[in-house]
Amino acid sequence: MKNFLKILLRLCIGLLIFTTSVWSENTTENESGYIVKLKENTVFLASETDLTPVIPQEGIYKTDEKTAAELQAAGRIEYMEPDHLVYLADDIPAPNDPFYPQQWNLPMIGFPLMWNNGLDAREVRIGIIDSGISTEHEELMGRVVGGYNFIDNNEDYNDNQKHGSFIAGIIGAATNNDKGITGGSNSKLYALKVFDGDTTYVSTIVKAIDLAVNTYHCHIINLSFTTPDLSKTLEKSIQNAVKKGVFVIAAVGNEGNEQLNYPAAFDGVFGVGSIDKNKQHSYFSNKNQSVDVVVPGEGITSVYIPGNPENGYGTGSGTSYAAPHMTLIAAYLKSIDPTLTINELEQLIKNYAEDLGEPGYDPVFGWGLASLTAFYQKCGSLDIAATGSNEFETSFFNYTNQKIEAVHIWALYDSNTGLLLDTQTEDYSLPANDITTLRHTFTTLPDTSYEIKSIWINSFSALSPLSDVKIYTSKE
Repeated sequence: MKNFLKILLRLCIGLLIFTTSVWSENTTENESGYIVKLKENTVFLASETDLTPVIPQEGIYKTDEKTAAELQAAGRIEYMEPDHLVYLADDIPAPNDPFYPQQWNLPMIGFPLMWNNGLDAREVRIGIIDSGISTEHEELMGRVVGGYNFIDNNEDYNDNQKHGSFIAGIIGAATNNDKGITGGSNSKLYALKVFDGDTTYVSTIVKAIDLAVNTYHCHIINLSFTTPDLSKTLEKSIQNAVKKGVFVIAAVGNEGNEQLNYPAAFDGVFGVGSIDKNKQHSYFSNKNQSVDVVVPGEGITSVYIPGNPENGYGTGSGTSYAAPHMTLIAAYLKSIDPTLTINELEQLIKNYAEDLGEPGYDPVFGWGLASLTAFYQKCGSLDIAATGSNEFETSFFNYTNQKIEAVHIWALYDSNTGLLLDTQTEDYSLPANDITTLRHTFTTLPDTSYEIKSIWINSFSALSPLSDVKIYTSKE
């Protein structure tokens, strides 16, 4: 739990930092003026026509940013805050890729939450050992940073089948480009081409694993292939990768029975089974002790090679296409905390999987549906407001029936430069069905504006959405 709390702290602080870089843009789209609360006995001047009554009997008005800043600098208001837009519940802005509405698989593993919070796992290196990756497809051009063709022993890793490209599309197709599908991440992709048909040899695969581990230093390797034959050479190659901290993910197979396949059945390999859009076990997905978790793998939309079919997109099913969904989840967790060991990563995934079968582990669903959604379950609301030129107040409403041991995180920025000035974390007990209000002060510079971002977390999830407020200091 302590390690996961560390991850959440890094995640939340990372979100605080990320959102600052786009604050001015979001202000334009999501705010319309400022709300101010006048101090008691404040004289309302006839010339102050820029104040629009909201609840005038309580001194609450709406105005523009300049007027609000002047009122705060003059000490005439208790607080000012942006007049934020409010959205209907669950109305998360979606990517503009035309096939995204068909990609039910991404919401099921929590992708919209990553997208909406600006995370894209861009520093994670992923080795895709498969049939190569298309160098010509509009969604994959420029997405591969390195690769090799072990069939022809050259650097032409272009895919002429579609299997590897389909997998690469799930993991990292270009996103929000008004084309095709939405890729699940912006991770660095490495194309290790070992198939030029339906089969290849162990000797070819182990060379690709060696390159992915020792040259490309991949954090994760995706293996969407199987063999029923035990190979000591393949096992040793994978164990060497695991010892070096590489998270190896493999499909469990499509026989629809209890057959064990390798590499999924090797120790240290994370075996992935498939479910459909109703969270039902896919008829083809193998059921045995190699299944660690299940993720979407049936009726998946992704990229084909250009011209196959004509528009270069299609739908496919198989545990081969479940594996890259697990790769996505692992990539995001690794990006949140790069220090995670393989054992810690596995434990996090298993602990927060949604149990779909018999209670606990079972050979059909493993530990259940792996997803990032559990990391964002919320159980409260957070309000933040400026109460002076160097102070602000946060109020958290715990609307559960239990006391929560939690951590409050807030970050201070220079609004003009976006520079992070300070980050604070504080431990508190949040009473059940009650509001916890905290007041904070900080050192200011004259004639400067600041932005505060705040969030509450506990040992298993974020408790509240991210909130922010802008503060102005008085001029000297």
